[in-house]
Amino acid sequence: MRLGRLDLIRFGHFTDRPLELPAGQLDFHIVFGPNEAGKSPALAAIADLLFGIPMHSPYNFLHDYASMQVGACLENGGDALEVIRRKGNKDTLLGPDGLPVQGGEGLLLG
Repeated sequence: MRLGRLDLIRFGHFTDRPLELPAGQLDFHIVFGPNEAGKSPALAAIADLLFGIPMHSPYNFLHDYASMQVGACLENGGDALEVIRRKGNKDTLLGPDGLPVQGGEGLLLG
């Protein structure tokens, strides 16, 4: 499974910011930028997308806990899965329609 796009919907100092990671022959991406550009929040967003946003996330300084969200397009072969992770305790993995995904966390295992 690969990350085709990371959507920083409401995370850290980002609002509705997609980060495209197109497939290539080598399929290797380097993200660089000046200090305070958002590299660390983007990296943390990947972990939070896959494993859930922690109860006391340090990335709520612009968006309150209740509105924090990160999304992605996950690719596996020719298949693509669009998901959104919201901060919460239950049903935090959502589809693009905002409803909990069928299969829940198990979808991220493939």
